[in-house]
Amino acid sequence: MTQYGKLTLILVAVAMVVALAFVDPTSPAWHIHCPFYTLTGLRCPGCGNQRALHSLLSGQLYKAIGYNLFLVIALPYAVALLVTGMLPRRHALTALRRWLRSKTVVAAFVGTFCVWMVVRNILQI
Repeated sequence: MTQYGKLTLILVAVAMVVALAFVDPTSPAWHIHCPFYTLTGLRCPGCGNQRALHSLLSGQLYKAIGYNLFLVIALPYAVALLVTGMLPRRHALTALRRWLRSKTVVAAFVGTFCVWMVVRNILQI
């Protein structure tokens, strides 16, 4: 990805986070229904992400956990991937970047994601 592509991606992400910090996704005007939930009646692993992120940005950790526990757990991993991916190749955190992108870590993340989908539907959380 080019430097302009990375910069554009960062600016779009920041704009989305700022908008989500100020707009409550639980309000009827902004509530977006999950297509997976609408079609199947099952909650996907991402159901509640907008509400959870809004709660985190508002400093309400317990509320965020209630909306989507997986997001709260996975967010540090995603941020670490983003930050290490933007650093120069010869940076001190290159080893961390390799570990975060290793097949074992990615497989564990994807496996946890799938298990979360099953568990949240069995327990209705």
